[in-house]
Amino acid sequence: MKLFKLPISIVVFCVLSAPLVHAEAGQTPTQVLQRAVDGLIAVVVDENASSEEKRTRMTDIVMQYADFRAMSQRIVARDWRKAKPEEKDEFTGLFTQVVVNTYYGLLDKYNGESVEYLSEEIKRERYAVVDTHILSQGRKIPVKFRMILRDGGWRIYDYVVEGISMVSSYNGSYRPMLKRGGLKALNESLAAELAAR
Repeated sequence: MKLFKLPISIVVFCVLSAPLVHAEAGQTPTQVLQRAVDGLIAVVVDENASSEEKRTRMTDIVMQYADFRAMSQRIVARDWRKAKPEEKDEFTGLFTQVVVNTYYGLLDKYNGESVEYLSEEIKRERYAVVDTHILSQGRKIPVKFRMILRDGGWRIYDYVVEGISMVSSYNGSYRPMLKRGGLKALNESLAAELAAR
């Protein structure tokens, strides 16, 4: 199954679920995003950490700053309403593993990229879009982070790189399977794919 992957130069920042802590309560979406990015960079550049330590720390950051439930609901789209609660829970867990596994393998490609935070817009007091540029080898790559306010803190649920949405890309990849057998079939496919790694 084809998975959505950002260009290597951006992936460190875009790995996007319940929060582990609420230290960011009261902070703006941009401040929360900056903490997430700074945390990921610190993991990547830590030469003293083992591969397993880096994976654990990266996973903790992802789980703290991303909302995989919101991502999952948007990726599955209309099939989400038809699915059983246990199927929704299973997909959220499987999709979290897919993202962590996919992007963990690319973290060693980090090459000193940085983020320029441009602006943020909050809509209906619950949704936010943070506009950034990823600065990579003389290029400015536009990335929009979509965030949701959940349990008192902002969480990332999508990002758009040069007009391409992560959520939409996964939706497109999973849509044929959803049409054939619904969320149950997609879960079975993802579970088999993960088990084969």
